[in-house]
This record gives sequence, structure tokens and C-alpha cells, in this order.
Amino acid sequence: MRRLLFVSALCLLWAPSAPSAEAKVRAGLRGVPAKTQVKLLAPGNGPRRALRYRFRAGQTVTMRMSMKMAMGMELAGRRIPAQTLPTMEMKMRIRVLKVTPGGTATLKFHLSGVTVKNDSQLPRFQIANLRKQMKALTGFSGTSVVTPRGRPIKSTFTVPAGVSPQSRQVVQNLQQQIKQLTALLPSQPVGVGARWRVRIPMHGPPLTFVSQLTYKLVALRADSADVRVQVSGWAPSQKMHLPNLPAGASARIRSLKAQGTGNMTLH
Repeated sequence: MRRLLFVSALCLLWAPSAPSAEAKVRAGLRGVPAKTQVKLLAPGNGPRRALRYRFRAGQTVTMRMSMKMAMGMELAGRRIPAQTLPTMEMKMRIRVLKVTPGGTATLKFHLSGVTVKNDSQLPRFQIANLRKQMKALTGFSGTSVVTPRGRPIKSTFTVPAGVSPQSRQVVQNLQQQIKQLTALLPSQPVGVGARWRVRIPMHGPPLTFVSQLTYKLVALRADSADVRVQVSGWAPSQKMHLPNLPAGASARIRSLKAQGTGNMTLH
């Protein structure tokens, strides 16, 4: 399980927050699935077997995520040049508390550190403000119950006191993504070369978003497997629900796309 958390982390700040009643109305947007989907695209070459996590009580891993983003926009027909944001680094410790006879595990997670680097052209006061907001997330923790296929059953969260409204949006994204700490595995037996696709809908302010992960099994051993993954995300054209807009103003996203790659070893 050493590196299986990396890919989920790639989508951490892409995703909107948890579902709202208003967001459920928008769940029927074109191309957005109603719920998480796992589809086997190719079974791979034999010999084949079912991929399942073998969690061990007391097992501990550390997830490190480094994110670099650039953001641009168009306002009233005028294109505003893309601006590079500071690199943000997060460190999260995950420990397996217990495992049932059937293999379902209870995981405890704790966000132990958040760093914002000085590698952006943003004004210093904006970087300092971002650093303050992100630092407030340190201490975010909780538990997640996960099946041997990586499917979450339930999660609990503890949010640090004094989190600002801006930081709370990131906390909500964390809560959404903690439910996908582990890569979802296909139910069918697979062999080397197998490919499967996972689509995860995210419904909530400010928009509806789809995270897609396409996995390829590149090596299969007695006690582990190597997997390559392509990460993509998109949002269809829709009205955005942004806070603090001026009276009479509205926002609409025309398109949103994101992509990345990763490698992991499953145990």
C-alpha cells in the first residue's frame, strides 16, 4: 500500500466540495455519471487473479503531494493571462487501525504539514495570506473504513478549530477525497496488461466535476502488483456558484480539463 495513495492525491484540489441539495439538481449534466463507476476495459493476459488489498493492522504510510497550478480566466470577453500559483505541498500520515476477518480495514489519517513555497510571481502579501490559510489545515484528521477492493464504506472527520471560510473549501475537498484514499480495483480476475477505468462524480459548489482514473496493470507478483495510471478531470459547461459575487453578477464555466500520470505498487 506504500504508493497507492498518490494518484488520489492528484485530484485533491481539483474536486468541488461535498454534495448539496442544489448540486444534486445539477447532477444530470451531460457526461457526468450519477455515481462512481468501475469498468474493466481489458482483462489482460493470463494467468489472471482478483486484485485485492491485504491490509495489516499497524501498517503506516506517508502520503506526500506537491501541486503546481496555473490559472487563467476570461471576464466580459477580455482574456486575463494565466497566473502561476505557488507550489503547495501536503504531508499526510495514514495508519491501519484494524482489519476484519473479511479484509475490510479501518484507516486513520492525519494531515501533519502544509507548505506554500515562494516560487510564484504573486505579490508577497497574497502568498503570505495563502500560507496562513493552508497552515490552518494542519491537524485535519479522521478515519475511513475501506473494503479489500478499495471501496469506502464510511468516513469520519475532525476539522481544526479556527479554519477560515477560504480554508474550509479545501477542507471540504479533503473530506470528499479521503473517501477515495485507495485506488478502486475491478471485481473480475485480471492479468498483466489489464486496464480498468474509474469515474468519480463530484457534485457541489462551485461546480460539478468528474475525476477519471484509467489504470493499467504492468506487473503482477505473488504479493504485489505494479500499476500505471492516467488521471484526467473535466467539468461540462455550467453555471458556477461562487461566493461574494457583486449584485447582479453571475459566473459560468465554459470548460475545465485537468490531467496527470502516476505509478503505484499495490500490496
